[in-house]
Parts: sequence; structure tokens; C-alpha cells
Amino acid sequence: MDAAAEKTLLALLLALTNPQVTLSDLEQLDLEEAGKSLESRPNTWIAIEEDLMAVIEGNTALNQAYQTAKKQLDVLGSDIPPELRPTKAELQQVLTIDSDVEKRRAQSEKNDRSDSQEVISYIAVPVLKRPTTAKKVSFIERIKTFSNNLSSTGNWQYLVERPHPWRRQLYIKGRKLLASTVWRDMIANEMSPEEEADNWDLPLEAIHEAIRYCETHQELLKQEAEEERYRLEQKGVSLEPTTAP
Repeated sequence: MDAAAEKTLLALLLALTNPQVTLSDLEQLDLEEAGKSLESRPNTWIAIEEDLMAVIEGNTALNQAYQTAKKQLDVLGSDIPPELRPTKAELQQVLTIDSDVEKRRAQSEKNDRSDSQEVISYIAVPVLKRPTTAKKVSFIERIKTFSNNLSSTGNWQYLVERPHPWRRQLYIKGRKLLASTVWRDMIANEMSPEEEADNWDLPLEAIHEAIRYCETHQELLKQEAEEERYRLEQKGVSLEPTTAP
């Protein structure tokens, strides 16, 4: 199994941690069957991937979260860096999910399998067999945090990160102003970049940078808009249906 297959699995595991993703009983069963197939017949990856993608593409929220995660992982390059591989403690944690992990681990060491295959053998299989446990695996959360930070920062002159419990999009440097706020305001009021720069008292280059950022991070912005709506609804705030640009 190559690095591309590994990233497909990791993207799915990351997507399963998204609070907006819910699975039907049938979808959970299909993922469980895919996990069993991956465990017993890893060489049939093409068929397994088709089964996984059928579940992903059939669930809108899962598909959106998966596509976002895939783009984030692509920033890491062709392979997952060694420092992001699961630690011994993280592998031990998976034993609480699937007691068969230790057996597979011993077998893989006997066969001299690579670190790349550890993620598949020790993490992906037990989580796919029990999809609701994804949020409990610290390795997945660590990859999620790292990929979110790496993909969101980029090489921007006027955009920066700011600490926030769940937002990952960038802010205008020196302001508590989201890049998406500037972008959506310009669209909603049908303003030119020059007019928007005057409106916010920002350099024109900052406006153009905010536009580029938002246009290339549509999935992230949509995901955060849905998260914000979900949190408000949990607080009892009634919202009219809106469509973000």
C-alpha cells in the first residue's frame, strides 16, 4: 500500500472527527466491513477504496470534511513526516479499541513492515471497525491539529493566525478581523477591492490577499460557518437559513 492510500485513510479518519459528521447504521456497518477487509486482505486496496469512497460520497457532511482533510494532508508532501508517526503510547491507546492490534503489530514486526504501514495496521483498521472511536484516538487529533495549522498559515503578508478554540481561518494582521468577513462584506455590498480597502482602512494588497485566501479555502470557510451555526443553535439561537458566498 502506497503513500496515496495512506493519505486517503488518514483523511477519512480526520473527517470522522468532525462534529458535523454523523453516520447511519448502514454507513457504520459498511466502514466496519471495509476495516475488516483492510485487516485481512490489504492487497485488495483498490476494491476497499471503492467501498470507502462509496460511503464518503454518499454522506454530504462526511464528503466535505474528507475533501478538506485531503487538501490539508496534501500540504505535507508525498509522505507523512517521521515526527508525525504514531508514538508507542498512541499505538498502545488503540489497544483499548481493538485488542487484535497487538497480534497484528507482532506479525508486522516479524515481516519487517514500514512505518507507513503502521498507520494503516494499528490505527486505521480498528477505527474503521468502530468509526465512532475516531475522536478518542490522540494520534488522529495530533495530525488534525498539525495539518490545520500548516495548511492555514501559508505564505501570507497580511494574514495571520490568532488563537481560537475552533476557528482555523486566518485574520487580517493587526486586527481581530477575519479574512472571510472582509471578503463577504465586499461581495454582499458589491464593492470593488479599492472601495473595500477604504471601508476597512486597509492596504489594497491586504484586500486582494484576503480575496485569494478565501477563494482557495472555500471548504474551510464553509465548515467553520456550519460549525458556528451549530454552536449558536445549541445555545438556542434561532437562525434563518443562509447561504454563504
